Amino acid sequence: MTRRFLAGILLTWAALLGLLGLLVSGSLDGAGVGSGPASGRKQQKDVVTFWVGELIGARRERATRKAVDDYNRRHKDVYVDAVVMPYACYLGKINVAIATGQPPDVCVNAVRQIDGLRVKQKIPDLAVPVPDDMMPEEVRRRYGKNCISGVSRRGRIYLFPSIKYLFGGVLRGNRLGFEKAGVDIDYYVANGWDYKTFRREMKKVQAALRREMGEEAYALGIGLTLVDEFLYSRLLPNAVGKEVAEREFLYYDKSRGRYVLDPAMTPRKLAAPMLLMQQLINVDHTWSRKSLGLDFAQQGNDCDKRGLAAVIWADTPGSAGYAQAEQMDERRRGLRSGYFRTANVPIPTPRKGMPLVFRAGADGYGVMRQIPYKGDKHTRHALEFARYLTSPEVQAKVMMAARFHVNPWPDEEAVVRCAKGYTDPIQTDPGLRRQWALYLKWLNSSNVVAPNRVWPDQDAREQIQMRINGFISGAGHQILEQVLYDRKKPSDAAKQILAGLKDAIDGYYRERGAEGL
Repeated sequence: MTRRFLAGILLTWAALLGLLGLLVSGSLDGAGVGSGPASGRKQQKDVVTFWVGELIGARRERATRKAVDDYNRRHKDVYVDAVVMPYACYLGKINVAIATGQPPDVCVNAVRQIDGLRVKQKIPDLAVPVPDDMMPEEVRRRYGKNCISGVSRRGRIYLFPSIKYLFGGVLRGNRLGFEKAGVDIDYYVANGWDYKTFRREMKKVQAALRREMGEEAYALGIGLTLVDEFLYSRLLPNAVGKEVAEREFLYYDKSRGRYVLDPAMTPRKLAAPMLLMQQLINVDHTWSRKSLGLDFAQQGNDCDKRGLAAVIWADTPGSAGYAQAEQMDERRRGLRSGYFRTANVPIPTPRKGMPLVFRAGADGYGVMRQIPYKGDKHTRHALEFARYLTSPEVQAKVMMAARFHVNPWPDEEAVVRCAKGYTDPIQTDPGLRRQWALYLKWLNSSNVVAPNRVWPDQDAREQIQMRINGFISGAGHQILEQVLYDRKKPSDAAKQILAGLKDAIDGYYRERGAEGL
């Protein structure tokens, strides 16, 4: 029995190691697009490898496959060897491939994958910048400066953008609770609200929901894993303003030639949003303690399908529209009898009239340099294919296949023009139309924190930022938890957090000698 058991373990490990080898080599995809590897015709072409993580069988995946097949049919000298895999294993596989020097030619957000690994281990910089002739000034203007900033690194463009987006500024809600409470959420989306007003209106919403749905209903729900982001990227930017938020705790002291804790980040400014969080949970009881233990999917179900939650977390302003469009599609297919109409819910600000501060970003397809190098011609073929994937013609086909998009395309007007005969769900619903118009307006707002700015001593800044992020997710998170559970005063917590941030910055310079301290 013991021998058989040990033999079984050894065989299992052998199978697992073999599977890992296949994953790293790219041999086990089961989802290649076009002709097989044995095709003699393919072997005569320059082969560009392309990895994409999609929900297998979803409409977007089928559209991506079709786009690759179309490209291969049109090009006699290039063959795109596409591997489609579930997104759950895509990130792990791409990280292993980069770390072992065997990356694909083209993938989503190539430069970010590389940079994420380079801060943890010594690997070569494999990111290939986009040549100026492939991203001319006219195209950049159509995309917009926030989009271009999102696909850049240190002033150079590294990705062909596939979507542009905002995050921060708003949460996601269903209109049911607001309507039952007599709260005009559209008014507040247009005009904003301060902490006092937000607390007052959330109490009304909670009372109305519980009269209808019972004590299980709650006004606001955010999980414990998201509270750091809720504080630092949602509430705090609106409390300190765009310029301070853009600096992200770091101020470059020219006289000392080093970074210091931003003097504009005072204990009072940091304590104000923490006090609001504490009051919502422990005084108003409108931020449900139950929700702290729920993940995003559970809260989404409570908000969008059960109507138990009025407001939950949102990734982007398009999140609300996407949730409603999904329900509309389920209703059309006979899977539900009705749906909850969604709403963007603005983040409160400390004082009335303060503008919402958003953060911008963009995703896109990038190219990685091969080891050993395959030559300039091969790199150019990979860049041309990446550009093709983000062309309005291809993006229109993806939009028509997916039936809805949660974030705007880089060149929204051009994509819509190419989508002939397509009825956009956004345009069929007045509420979604209003939300989408607001999204596009916010995207061009002057109060958008653009990513990837060029800073002095960029290498030092990136290393310090990594230390700051480690503190926020570690010791800083524990301090914030004590505030949420009413075990620490926000004013004391703010001083502790700022002291921890200062120590993270100073620690970087201490390890490099006394200069600058």
